Amino acid sequence: MGVGQSVSVHRVDAKQVLMVWRGVAEVALNEDLDVTVGLESRDMVSVPGGVWRSVRNVGDGALEVLVISGGDGRKFVEFPEATVAAALAAGWGIDPDGAIAPAHLLPVYHFA
Repeated sequence: MGVGQSVSVHRVDAKQVLMVWRGVAEVALNEDLDVTVGLESRDMVSVPGGVWRSVRNVGDGALEVLVISGGDGRKFVEFPEATVAAALAAGWGIDPDGAIAPAHLLPVYHFA
């Protein structure tokens, strides 16, 4: 991830461990993103399932984060309504697994 870029606010139904492989990150947690954790190379944080989170590159170089999800099954990513609306306005939609994808690749029923 480039300098200043971030992963959109989202939540996953399973516990995840985020480990910074390279770079410096700020992980923001909770619905208001009012809890932040600074992570440097080889630091990690465990995020409970269902907790809103976002990751931002606050360093001066590329950021690589290893994400390990608990459980055996596929994970569903949920985005806030504002993110979904912005994605739809820009020609993107939500695929069956909750990932944002180009709208022209998705069935119509996955747009809401």
